[in-house]
Amino acid sequence: LRGAMLATGSAINEVAQNSSAAESYLVDFTARVSGTGKQAGISQTQIMGFASVLDQDMQQVEMASTALQTVIMKVYQEPAKFAKMAGKDVKDFTKLLKEDANEALLQLLENLGSKGGLQQLAPLFKDMKLDGAAGVLNTLAANTASIREEQERATTAYKEGTSVINEFNVQNNTVQARLDKAKNGFKEVSYQLGEKMLPLM
Repeated sequence: LRGAMLATGSAINEVAQNSSAAESYLVDFTARVSGTGKQAGISQTQIMGFASVLDQDMQQVEMASTALQTVIMKVYQEPAKFAKMAGKDVKDFTKLLKEDANEALLQLLENLGSKGGLQQLAPLFKDMKLDGAAGVLNTLAANTASIREEQERATTAYKEGTSVINEFNVQNNTVQARLDKAKNGFKEVSYQLGEKMLPLM
């Protein structure tokens, strides 16, 4: 449990330190999507990759997490329709979905992104009954390379499990340095007061 907590904390810290995504958003989003993600075989570090990109684009966590969960569930419910949207053979896409749901989802988003901007994607979202979450999906479709990068960063940090400890040490050393500086300052002031009040001392 300790190892898992350090690994998760390290993944969150590393992603947040290397982007404008906030730790609180990463935690909240991952918690919301984790149930669906677990069923689909999408890891928490992969979910964090989606979360990071969505937070950087200032997408609301509630809507963004709901949109991603809905897409994941719909892909499983109608793989043939989504295989077409991904530009893949139904059999190949279904196989990929079983073996690597994250990659299947990214390939779907990449193909949607290649269709163009929100105007071109809107009919597809409407067909998916996701027109209310078009902004969220458009962000994901336009940033698949960034999603992959953030997922890789989170996964590496998770495996190493050291980022959160390193961050603690940095913060701890900073606090200790401030305390030492304050102590030295207090000592200097006390010497000055002593000289003025009792020069002999």
